[in-house]
Amino acid sequence: MPTQKPSIYGPELHTRVCTAIPALDTLLDHAKLSDPHHVMQTLFRHATTAINARDVPEVIRCFRLTKQLIELESQCDIFVVNAIWTSFLNRFQTNDPLALNIFRDMDPQVRAMLYSPFTFPHYWLRETKISLPGADRWQAWVTVNREVEAETRLIQQSSSYNHYAVVRLRLESTLDNRAVRFRNCMDETYDAPLSYVEAVIEGVTNALTERCMAERGLSYLRIDLLNLRHHPVDSHWSDFVSVGKQTVESGITEVGLAEI
Repeated sequence: MPTQKPSIYGPELHTRVCTAIPALDTLLDHAKLSDPHHVMQTLFRHATTAINARDVPEVIRCFRLTKQLIELESQCDIFVVNAIWTSFLNRFQTNDPLALNIFRDMDPQVRAMLYSPFTFPHYWLRETKISLPGADRWQAWVTVNREVEAETRLIQQSSSYNHYAVVRLRLESTLDNRAVRFRNCMDETYDAPLSYVEAVIEGVTNALTERCMAERGLSYLRIDLLNLRHHPVDSHWSDFVSVGKQTVESGITEVGLAEI
C-alpha cells in the first residue's frame, strides 16, 4: 500500500490554528499565511501574551492546540513540522516562573491534556493514594513484614538508545490505615521532573497490582520516594516506570509479606 502523502501544509495549518483560536486571524499577516513559521510564531506570541495576562482559559486553548498539532506531526510536511518545533523551543524558557505558577494552579487532569515546554518540578506532588484494581472485593490484606529500603539503577550509556534512571524507595507498613500511600520525600533542591515521579508511581502501581489476587491484596502500606536521579538526555519516562516496578519488587522480595 503506498504511503499516504502528508496533507497539512502552510495554508491548512493557518486554517486549523484560526479555527481553534479565532483571535489569531487578526494578528496574522495575511500576506504570510502560507508560511508555517509565521503562523506558529504568531500562535506562541499569543500564548505568551495570555500567560503574562494570566488568562488561564486562553493559555489552555493555546497549549491544547499545540498538543493537537504535535499529534498530527506524521501528517505534516517537513516545513510544518519544523515550524512547530522551532517556534515551540524558541518561544519559552523551561523554568519561566509565571508560566509555572499558572500551570500549577490548573486542575491536574486539565494540565495532563496539554503539551507544555515547561519542566514541572517534582515537589508539585507530595503525597497520593495508590488505587489497586479489585480492592473493594478483598477479604484479606497483606503488607511488608518490616520496613525496607531498596534502590534500582538502570544506567546504559553506550548504545544508540541510552537509559539512565536511579530510584530509591522505602516500604513501610502502616497499621492505622488500610490504604496504600505514596509520598515524595525529596526536598526542593532535587531537580527531578514531576513527570518522572509520576512514572515511578505507575511502576509502583504495576508491581503492587501483580502481587494482588482476587480476594487478597496489598494494603496498610506506605511507599516513600527517597531519591530519583535522571539524565537530561539519556533518561526516558518508560525507564522510571520500569525502575519503580523493579524497586518495589526488590523490597518485597527482601522482607516478604505478612497477612494483617
